[in-house]
Amino acid sequence: MLNTTTFQPYPDYWIGYGFNRFVGPEVLSATTTSKEQPTGLNNTLRVYAHCAAPVPEDGASPSGDVIVFWSSASVVDTYNLTIAIGAGAGGSVTSGDLYRLSPGGGDLYSPDMELNGQVLKLGANDELPAFDPVHEEPQGDGSVQVTVPPMGTGWVVLKGANAAACSTGKGA
Repeated sequence: MLNTTTFQPYPDYWIGYGFNRFVGPEVLSATTTSKEQPTGLNNTLRVYAHCAAPVPEDGASPSGDVIVFWSSASVVDTYNLTIAIGAGAGGSVTSGDLYRLSPGGGDLYSPDMELNGQVLKLGANDELPAFDPVHEEPQGDGSVQVTVPPMGTGWVVLKGANAAACSTGKGA
């Protein structure tokens, strides 16, 4: 996961880092539907849901927050996702923190990874860069809109979801 000459992380390192930092152990049910299916939707887009990673102080997911993450294996299709919490799942989403990872410069073979358009690099003393989200306001129905570019990976933390499964530590 590291370049053995420069010791800079390769793109897969950043995916693993984000997963370990943000995704909790409780797995939730995630379903996808599409009225307009791009070429091979069922073969190129994966969507998963988990409780957000626990806060170290109390071991609970922050306010029952939910994280939905995706990975597109398509080199041509862009997906427009509407992410919503199912009825009876908990509260209403107050905001969505979006983390969109993509190959550096849009080049699939780039040694760089971008987070929300900014190249991820270790600092001068090998400190990790800030992992700053783009804040998305929910729609009137509480859903969050996300565009997934070709070969895109990312996740959105649904703040205020108050999912019961995430508050009790039991997945759905």
